[in-house]
Amino acid sequence: RKRFINSKDILDNFISRTFYFDIEKIILLNKIVRESDANIVISSSLRVDENVVKYLVARGFLFPDRVIGLTPCGDDHRGVQIKDWIGENDFKGDFIILDDDTSDIDPYFNRRKVFKVKGLNEHYANSILRRLVG
Repeated sequence: RKRFINSKDILDNFISRTFYFDIEKIILLNKIVRESDANIVISSSLRVDENVVKYLVARGFLFPDRVIGLTPCGDDHRGVQIKDWIGENDFKGDFIILDDDTSDIDPYFNRRKVFKVKGLNEHYANSILRRLVG
C-alpha cells in the first residue's frame, strides 16, 4: 500500500538552499511514521537537494532512518518516476510518498491502494493511520 502526502503543505517557504518546514506538519508526519512503521520515499521537488532529510530533521522530524529513498528526477510524470523507483528497488510493504505534485499519479496506480491528501492535518493523519494499521 502506498500513501501520498503533498509536501507543498509541509513546506511553508524556502530561502536560498535552506528549506523551512511547518513544524505542525512535521509533528503529524512523526505521528504517522511512529504509529504505522511505514517508510518514506521522497518524490517532491525537494529530492533534488541531497540535504532534504537534514532539513526535515532540523525542523523536528524524528525518523531519518525511515526515509528509504528519493525517486529519480526526469522528464517523466511523477507516477512513472514513482513506479520506476519501486521497480528498481523491488520494494514491498507500506510506504509514504512525500510529493508536491500528485496531479499525474492516478493513471499509474490502483486508486484503491493509494490515499492522496492535499494538506496534512489531524483528520488526514488519522485517516492515513487507519489505512496503514487498520
